[in-house]
Amino acid sequence: MHLPFIFLDATWHIGRRSPDGRLHKRFTKNWDYEFGLLSVSLDPEAWRSGWAGEEGVIYEVAASGRPLCFLDADNTLAYHRNAIEAAAIHAQLIRRDASGIHAAEQLYLALDLTANSQLHLEGRPFEDQLLQAALAVLASGDGMIDGLWWPDTLNGATRTERGGVYQHRLAELAIAITPSASLAPNLSAKELPCAIL
Repeated sequence: MHLPFIFLDATWHIGRRSPDGRLHKRFTKNWDYEFGLLSVSLDPEAWRSGWAGEEGVIYEVAASGRPLCFLDADNTLAYHRNAIEAAAIHAQLIRRDASGIHAAEQLYLALDLTANSQLHLEGRPFEDQLLQAALAVLASGDGMIDGLWWPDTLNGATRTERGGVYQHRLAELAIAITPSASLAPNLSAKELPCAIL
């Protein structure tokens, strides 16, 4: 099956400065916009107000000798919804009953999220979030994929398009504090064969 990918030479995370200047895997937390993946964007300053605050520092995230590879979560869901659901049920990440689909405990465990937490988003049903969270888990074992990317801004609710980098990939990536994210990264999109679904 061919899936849509976004390739970037760099992206940025805005957050708290760690004592050693590195990004570390975070602790279990509630469901968020990126399902527990490290939040990144092309415009981190857009997330400073009301999110990271004045103390937030910007980290550049890149991969050595190759572009970062993100699975386009919105387009994958739009065109492969049934395949995602079938694979997620098979992997016991979700279950379906007469009232719809629901998260299984394994989904929360795989993403290191608090069980039964969920985020209510304008214009994005929780069922869509569940399927994209399951997609994140299904794609996490593919060494080519660094995370998921969301080109939409949820009707402006999330400020900019954004991505989520797998926490387990952080040690392999080139991460450095940067004073500014004024660089314009090279971005490209491609459909490539992928066997995650």
